[in-house]
Amino acid sequence: MQRAAIAEAHRWAFPALGGLGKGERSMCSWDEDAITMAVEAGRDCLLGMDRARLQKLTLASTTAPYADLNNAVFVSAALTLSDEAAVAERSGTTRAGLTALIDACQSSSAEGHLVVASERRTAKPASTQEMQIGCGAAAMAVGAGDGLIARFLGAQTVSVPFVDHFRKSGTAFDYNWEERWIRDEGISKLLPQALQSLLTSLNRSGADIAHFGLAGGPARSDQRIAKKLKIKPEALLPDLQGKVGDTGAAQPLLQLCAAFERAQPGDVIVIAAFAQGCEVAAFEMLKKPEDTGRQSLAGSVAARIEESAYLKLLSNDGHLDLEWGMRAETDNKTALTQLYRAADQIFGFVGGKCGECGAIQFPRLPACVNCGAPDSQTPYAL
Repeated sequence: MQRAAIAEAHRWAFPALGGLGKGERSMCSWDEDAITMAVEAGRDCLLGMDRARLQKLTLASTTAPYADLNNAVFVSAALTLSDEAAVAERSGTTRAGLTALIDACQSSSAEGHLVVASERRTAKPASTQEMQIGCGAAAMAVGAGDGLIARFLGAQTVSVPFVDHFRKSGTAFDYNWEERWIRDEGISKLLPQALQSLLTSLNRSGADIAHFGLAGGPARSDQRIAKKLKIKPEALLPDLQGKVGDTGAAQPLLQLCAAFERAQPGDVIVIAAFAQGCEVAAFEMLKKPEDTGRQSLAGSVAARIEESAYLKLLSNDGHLDLEWGMRAETDNKTALTQLYRAADQIFGFVGGKCGECGAIQFPRLPACVNCGAPDSQTPYAL
């Protein structure tokens, strides 16, 4: 979505928003949410990998669609992971994505752990947040062995009741506090403490950091931290505000994607997430990722579809209830019995392959659509 289109729509009432009308922000279509984006990120991450090795999946999100249903189960099913793979959710804070990744790296059972952070964020129309937020997801596979592209060095956490924003249960929009307070009293005082503690434990200094990313702070907060810790200006990773926006829990992992796309073997990468304190994690690049056809961050941004119809954003986010006609009046409830019986087909897009003639078909039927052989199909992932 072009920010200029948002600013123009509100110019009659809030002309000051024009100052924020540069660049783009990501948005969801009407049929997308944190689950569907998590699946896309997971599929891209797992290209060329043996999914049978994955023993656990963690989904981090503050905007998952279900409050009393394990959203991660559906992501796991759509990725056709084993039914015995453990699934878990992280929520409650925009640093949940980095927290989940750190936990996976520190776990003694880290072999085969997929961490996905996904957010479908929305904001009150005409607010500053509407211009700044974005929607997106990122996935990281954590494990051990010869295939690693980066090594986890360590992490540091600071948890304090510093509230920069919040969204009360049952409400749709975040309540945000003043940016100068967040920057001066929050980030500038809490983050250097955590970052310096981590660097000391690793026997490193700010000058050793080749790539540094900060998620969750006002614009240019990373520059202030870099100056305090003597991190080289060229080490700052893009804040993704130009074409993506602030994607909440997904932002630290997206910045890590950006680092992996540009880092060289031996480079030290540090990613920080600010929210009720901060989380800081350090990695060492071991080798460039293999070309498995992954789209990753750069490819996803390059493949974006530019949009300038602001009413489409309002409609997709549910702020505008359009009359789509009687053909759109469909039942939204799913038959849960059929959903369970055909779960691999519905979630994982698993069709059938006939053992008699080799025909591949979807959905699987009692008889082959090509040769008519009964009960001849075995599951075939599409």
